[in-house]
Amino acid sequence: MSTRLPSSLPPYRPQRLWAVLAGVATLTLAACQTTPPRNAELEQARQLVQTASTSPDVAAGAPLELERARRRLQTAEKNWADERDERETRHLAYLAAQQAQVALNVGAQYAADRVVAGGGTARAQAEAEAQAQRARQAEAQARSAGASAQSASERARLLEQALREMAAKPTDRGMVMVLQDVLFDVGRAELREGGKARLEKLAQVMSQFPERKIIVEGYTDSTGSDASNQSLSERRADSVKQALVGMGIPAERIETKGFGEARPVANNKTPAGRQQNRRVELVFSQEDGRFANPNR
Repeated sequence: MSTRLPSSLPPYRPQRLWAVLAGVATLTLAACQTTPPRNAELEQARQLVQTASTSPDVAAGAPLELERARRRLQTAEKNWADERDERETRHLAYLAAQQAQVALNVGAQYAADRVVAGGGTARAQAEAEAQAQRARQAEAQARSAGASAQSASERARLLEQALREMAAKPTDRGMVMVLQDVLFDVGRAELREGGKARLEKLAQVMSQFPERKIIVEGYTDSTGSDASNQSLSERRADSVKQALVGMGIPAERIETKGFGEARPVANNKTPAGRQQNRRVELVFSQEDGRFANPNR
C-alpha cells in the first residue's frame, strides 16, 4: 500500500531557509554585542558581596555594613554599564569589596562574641576570643584600606580640578598643561619674569600633591637647524625644571625631554602655527608616580 503526500504541501524553497538562518544569526550577534564586557574587579566584588549576603552572622551582626557594600556595588555596576570607565569602575569595585569584607569581619566578630557570652569550655572561649580579635583587626584594616582608597580618589579629583583651572586637559598620557612660548624670548631659553610668575602657581599645586611627578617637554617650530632646535627645546625644558626646583619642588620629581621641531601641533608655514609649535608641555603622573603612556 503506497502513501500519497497531500497535494497541498507548499513547494520547498531554499531561500526561505536561508532567510530564517540569517535572522537567527543576526539575533545571536546582536545578543553578543549587547552583553557587557567582563570586569575582573567588579566580578570579585560581586562574589564577595554575595558571600556576605548569604552569611547568617552578617545578617544578624552587620546589616548596615552589608547594605553599604550593596550600595557601593550598585554604584560600581552602574558606572561600568553606563560609562565603561575601567579605572573608575575598578576603584568603585574595590570600595565595594572592602565594605563587604568589613561586613564579613563584623559578622565573624559577632559570632565569636556570642560563643564567649554563651559560656562553654575554656578552650572554646579562648578560640572564640582569638577569632573575635582577628576579626576586629581585619575589620580595622579593611576600613583603613577603604578610607585610603577614598582619600586617593578625592585627592585625584582635587588635583584634576586645580590643573583644569590652569588650562590643563586630560589626555591618554594623563593631565597635560601646555605653556606657549610667552615664557621665553624668541630663540632664548631663559624664562621671562612673567613666565616665572606663571610657574609659581604650578609649584604651589605640586607641593600639595607630593606623590605626583611631571615630565617637562620642550618643543620648537621649524625655524633654524634640527640641531639648534633640539638644543633649544632641551634647554627650555631644563629652565622650567630649574625654576620649579628653585620654588621648592624636589628635582627627582621632574623629568625633562626635548623634542625640537618634532610633533608639531600646527602648520609651521604660518606665524600663528609656528607660535603654537613653540611650546612646553607638562605631563602629570598618576597618583602612584607612574605615567599613563610613557612612550608617547
